[in-house]
Amino acid sequence: MKSLRRFPPSKSLSWSDIGASLVAIGLGIGSGEFILWPYLSVKHGYGILWAAALGIAFQVFLNNEIQRYSIVTGHSAVKGFIKISKYFTVWLLFSTLLGFGWPGFASGSALLLGKAFAVSPSVQQFLPFVLLIGAILVLTLVKDSYHRIEKIFKYLFPLSFVFIFFLFLHYFDVTQFQSLLSGILGKGDGYRFIPSGLDLAVFLGAFAYAGSGGNLLLGQGYYIIKKRHGMAQYGETETSAAEDLKSLHYFRGTRKFIILENIIVFGGMGLLTILMLSYLGPVLLGTNTTYNGFDFLIAQSEVIGHDVGSWVATGFLLSGAIALFSVQLGVFDILGRIAADILGKPEILWYRVVIVVQGMFGMGIFLLGIREPLWLITIGAVCNALAMAVISGVILWLNNTRLPQSYRPSSLEKSLLFGICVTYTAFFLYTIITTAQKYLVP
Repeated sequence: MKSLRRFPPSKSLSWSDIGASLVAIGLGIGSGEFILWPYLSVKHGYGILWAAALGIAFQVFLNNEIQRYSIVTGHSAVKGFIKISKYFTVWLLFSTLLGFGWPGFASGSALLLGKAFAVSPSVQQFLPFVLLIGAILVLTLVKDSYHRIEKIFKYLFPLSFVFIFFLFLHYFDVTQFQSLLSGILGKGDGYRFIPSGLDLAVFLGAFAYAGSGGNLLLGQGYYIIKKRHGMAQYGETETSAAEDLKSLHYFRGTRKFIILENIIVFGGMGLLTILMLSYLGPVLLGTNTTYNGFDFLIAQSEVIGHDVGSWVATGFLLSGAIALFSVQLGVFDILGRIAADILGKPEILWYRVVIVVQGMFGMGIFLLGIREPLWLITIGAVCNALAMAVISGVILWLNNTRLPQSYRPSSLEKSLLFGICVTYTAFFLYTIITTAQKYLVP
């Protein structure tokens, strides 16, 4: 039987306490923010950016609910999943591999690095392998990989944000900015909300990656535990949060901290990054449907180099390369943690084994000649939309049945979780059916 313990006092909001949402949005920069939303803006203009705002709002709310479970129980949401049914162990491994096993982030990072330093084709072909090996070494040669990842994002994300903001200011135009604001409300050039000729798979992928996406969101539970918020201060023991007035007061204080961090760092800075990068594409290139894959990023860097200077163009490509490599690190880390939770002791051994296996799988994909980064990222993103439908449904069940009564979500919060689950499910099914009809029906 679980022992009752008072919910620990809440922490004050400070830079040292911020971490979970910073890591989460750092993972997002290399997927939806830097790649998919700017790509769609170049293709169709700003009128689709309403979906970016909605997508990141969904993820802010999901983060809050995943973290609710962890601060009240002191355990990751993954452990909660496993307790519901043993079949979730298979689902978690399968969906994470399906969503993130494709090494599109390492492939994209290698492509941008090669362009930044004018690497010869003979060297370029080995760069994806080097980056995968580098990601393995970064995560397996240290005892505490979370703090290594957190430090990386605490320095790299602010630097990237400032660099992107500099470019945004340099190319700022009032008329273009007004079009951007109209796009957030769904008003595009000759369309409302959905343009004709939209690739639904890429659009769903961008919607899923407005933030971080997929099972990467489950990392919020791990990172909250690492930061020792709420009941995690007692370690991962079999204790239950007391429901006395002081405990509930401390819980509300911790929840306030979490919600503020998620809204300001993950939601606010994430959305601003999406908007700034999406703003730059049409300004630099116009709305052009001829760009394929990462060609639009290369073309943007060439215009920046002509207008501002070659060193700024190189910085733009490096920002993208670092962002994509950071996502690859995060993907390896989360799947390693999920597998370690499922497989049990010794956790650190299973964590490292799974990371090495992921790296080997990615190298196998490259050896098969599959290296188109946008295609690989889109495949993963579509799968992650389904993963988020499952996450929202299961976390609704967990928080409404496995937490003490006083710590459960309100009726409004439960309704929102259910709505998010239905939206991701419907969007995923519609995309799959429409895409199948397009390519399979004569």
